[in-house]
Amino acid sequence: MAFSILYVTREDHPSFRVDLAVLFGRALPRLGITSTLVAQRNGNPESPWPGGQAVTVPASKGLFSRHVGGLLHGVRSVAKLAKDHDAVQVRNKIVTGLVALVLARRACRPFFYWMTFPFPQDDLLRARIQGLTLGPLRLALTFVRGHATRWLLERLLLPHCDHVFVQSERMKQDLMAVGLSAEKMTPVPMGVDMDAMDALQPAPQALPFEPQARVLVYLGACDRSRGIEFLLDVLERVRAQQPQAVLLVVGDAAEAADHEHLQTLIRSRSLEEAVHVTGWLPREQALGLARASEVGVCALPADFIFDSMSPTKAVELMALGLPVVVTEHPDQGTLVRAGGGGFCTDYDPRAFAQAVLSLLDDPDMARAMGEQGREYAREHRSYSHLAEALAAQYGKLASEYARGQES
Repeated sequence: MAFSILYVTREDHPSFRVDLAVLFGRALPRLGITSTLVAQRNGNPESPWPGGQAVTVPASKGLFSRHVGGLLHGVRSVAKLAKDHDAVQVRNKIVTGLVALVLARRACRPFFYWMTFPFPQDDLLRARIQGLTLGPLRLALTFVRGHATRWLLERLLLPHCDHVFVQSERMKQDLMAVGLSAEKMTPVPMGVDMDAMDALQPAPQALPFEPQARVLVYLGACDRSRGIEFLLDVLERVRAQQPQAVLLVVGDAAEAADHEHLQTLIRSRSLEEAVHVTGWLPREQALGLARASEVGVCALPADFIFDSMSPTKAVELMALGLPVVVTEHPDQGTLVRAGGGGFCTDYDPRAFAQAVLSLLDDPDMARAMGEQGREYAREHRSYSHLAEALAAQYGKLASEYARGQES
C-alpha cells in the first residue's frame, strides 16, 4: 500500500518522541506509509526525516513568537501541500488543526487528528496546583487557554475530523463521554523500538552506586504532579529490610522549581546516598543505565490526565528485560498483568514496597518475569507490530473516504 500523509506536529524536529521518530520515521515507511513532516526545527536544518521529507523552519525562542510561528508555518504548509498528499494529519495542535481541517476540506483530502495528551486539562490542572506561584498574569492566561482550547477541541475540531487517533482506550472512553463516536477513534498506545532494545548493552560500571547496591530504576519526568515522593516512601520501606536498595531516577523535572522540590524531599529524608537523579540523558545512555538496574518502578497517581495516557516507561522497562512494579493504571496495569512482567499494586507505598521486596528476595522469579515481560513487549507493543495495525487502519480510512467522495 502506498499512502502519503502531510503531518503537522507540535514537536520540534528532530524529535525524541518514539511514537513519532520510530513509528512514522521508520516502521510505517517499510509498509508504504510515508509522511511529509511539517515542524519547527531545533537543530541542523539538514537533519533528515527518514519517513519522507521534512518541511521545517527555525524554532523561535520566545514563547509567544514560537506559538505564532508554528501556527503560520503549519497553515502555510497545509495550504500549499495538501493536494500533493493522500491525507492531512495534525498532532496535538488545536488551533492549527482547526485551520488545517478547513484547508483539507478545500483540497478534498481526509483530515486526521493525532491526540497523545489532554493539553487543555493539563493547563487547568497546572493552574489549580501551582496557583499564584505562576504569577497573576500567567495564571490567568493558563486558565483561559485551558478552557478555550478544551471548547475548541471537543466542540469544533474533533467532531468534524474524519478520524481521531488517541493514545489509549481510556482516552477514547473520555472522548466518548463528551459525545465523540467510538467508530471515529482508534487507540494507538505507546510502543517500543525492539531493534534498539536488542542492540543495547547494560552499563553497570556507569551506575552511580556501590557494586553491591540493589538498584531500583525510574525512567522519565519527575515533575511535582507525578507524585515522585511516593517512590521515596517506597524506598524507605524497602531499605528497612534491604539496606542496600537504592533508587536511580533517570530523568529530571521540566521546571527548575520542581527539580529543587525533589532535591529538598531527598535531603529531608536523608536519602542523599540512596537516590541519584541523573538529569536528562541521551536516550541510549539512559536506557543503558536502566538495563543495568535490577527492578523497574513506575508509579502514577490516579488522575484524569494520567489515566488517559499510555506510559512509555513501563513498556520500555519490560522491553529491557527488567521485572517491573507499577501502580494501577488503565494502560500500564493491563500491560503488566497481561505480560506477566511484574506486579501491579494499588497506589499504596506499603503494597508497592512489598512487591519490590518480593522481586529482590527471589532473583529467579524476578529473572523469569523480566524475560516474560520482554517477550510480551516484543509481540504486542513493538512498533513493527503497531505499524501493521495502523497501516491497515489508514488503508481502511482511505477506502471509506474515496467511497464517500464518489457518492
